[in-house]
Amino acid sequence: DGQYRARHAAGIQALNDCALNLAVSERTAEIYIEQGVNPERLVVERCGSSTAERLWRQLGAGRVALAAAGAEPPIGDRPLRLAFFGAASAPRKGAMVLLQALPLLRDPTRVDVRLYGGLLAPDVERITGLMQTWSPAARGVVTFGGPFTQDHLVGMLSQVDAAVLTPRWEDTGPQTVFESQGAGLPLIATRVGGIPDVIEDGRNGLLVHEGAVGDLAVAIDRLIDEPQLLARLRSGIRPPRRTSGHARSLRNYYARALGCAEEPQLVHTCAVAHELASAVGAAYKHAGRRDVVIELGDAADEATRSLAASLYGDITVRWPTGAPPELPRPPSQPYPVSPTGWLVRWPQDAEALVDALALAAAFPD
Repeated sequence: DGQYRARHAAGIQALNDCALNLAVSERTAEIYIEQGVNPERLVVERCGSSTAERLWRQLGAGRVALAAAGAEPPIGDRPLRLAFFGAASAPRKGAMVLLQALPLLRDPTRVDVRLYGGLLAPDVERITGLMQTWSPAARGVVTFGGPFTQDHLVGMLSQVDAAVLTPRWEDTGPQTVFESQGAGLPLIATRVGGIPDVIEDGRNGLLVHEGAVGDLAVAIDRLIDEPQLLARLRSGIRPPRRTSGHARSLRNYYARALGCAEEPQLVHTCAVAHELASAVGAAYKHAGRRDVVIELGDAADEATRSLAASLYGDITVRWPTGAPPELPRPPSQPYPVSPTGWLVRWPQDAEALVDALALAAAFPD
């Protein structure tokens, strides 16, 4: 009606009067533009997640490293363990989409599905009615874990192989997606909202169309039937964006809008591995307060490029022309470094020792 149109126009004008508008995902930016926001005053600024950071330190980093090294234990004859976690009673979260897909699997008994989240009485009745139409064997594959808090996530997600998150709405800043990836879990998810910003189909997860129950069943069957797929998707998971990096970006956006000096980047040009180690040490010394850039020139050797490809988070890697940032292949021989520390020569490696101490201070565990 007329009043709504007037409010809408006033809201769009207020946004266009801003120096800059920040969208948390590409889809959010698309929606803004569709509604009339000036694209020249719009940037995508993805948020960080402190919970995903914690999960990465405690769980995800080790899982991903194991998969990348080709050492992930096979599932074998046991069922594939899947988790759905979130507001299970909210239709927009899509728990029913997952439940409707399970009877369509070639063999539902080959999965173990754990549904975490509070359920209201009407939801329990609806789900129970749906499951009564299944075979007795299929009914036994679903476990309801009940309500949970963020303190439970490590225990919950350490027990499963992958996550299934199937929202039916524009989930523009999907925290559960960040948390799943932080825990080292490949994700089967719907292609809506901000999910495609995080999940690349075939690299760190599988994407299906919203509400496509049959496609979801096919994706789950793929994880069961393709023995190497789960480990390959896990090895494609990147560390989550840190909240400190997000905060630093916000400070620079404000500085730019106010005409103030931005926080300068620290640029390290690296050609060999020890220069790369020095740059990494500098990043941890600044504890995320400075934006550290590693610039690889054309002279960078293969080992340095391979190591640099695994650096994400607060460190930005600039690649020479024609050198895409792919994940490195596992080395054929282990690196000649003790798994419990760093080897340095004194005094030749004095700088390396300083960097090692900086890393130890940043990660006392």
